[in-house]
Amino acid sequence: MNFKSMDRFVANLSQLESQAGEPLGVKSGASGPPLASRALVVFTSGPRPWWLAGLSRDFGHCFVLLDQGDRWILLESLLHVLECRILGRTSAEDLAAFYARQGFVVLAVPIETPARRLAPILPLTCVEVVKRAIGLHSWRIITPFQLFHYLKKNFAKRNKTLDIGSDTV
Repeated sequence: MNFKSMDRFVANLSQLESQAGEPLGVKSGASGPPLASRALVVFTSGPRPWWLAGLSRDFGHCFVLLDQGDRWILLESLLHVLECRILGRTSAEDLAAFYARQGFVVLAVPIETPARRLAPILPLTCVEVVKRAIGLHSWRIITPFQLFHYLKKNFAKRNKTLDIGSDTV
């Protein structure tokens, strides 16, 4: 599906939503606004398969929470499934504190609108799901640790991060 056919699909979907009187819940950043305005990126440690043993002990996995105003959407790529959950409305600070109490590191980042070009073709990992959700296109970032440092470096400078649970990093 190319960008023009995606634009037609989104336009038709918007027309269906207006006829139905309520949103169908599908949005696209390809031709319209991003799915959300900001996100919480959560970094975790924990058990992992032997082939991922080379990852940093504290940054072995990540997932993203997208703020839609009235709800949060959790996207998490696991080894066997891509989970998508709808969470109720709570503040970013309360949600971040909840994960920090469990020993996770949380960064709040704005969602960027990526350039309309093919994203790097990389395996569907937790990092790739987070990168796509926040509008980041980079083939150089492939581990949760690399993603954490990129986000810290690029968003901490602009005072746009809510950094919780990373006192030792």
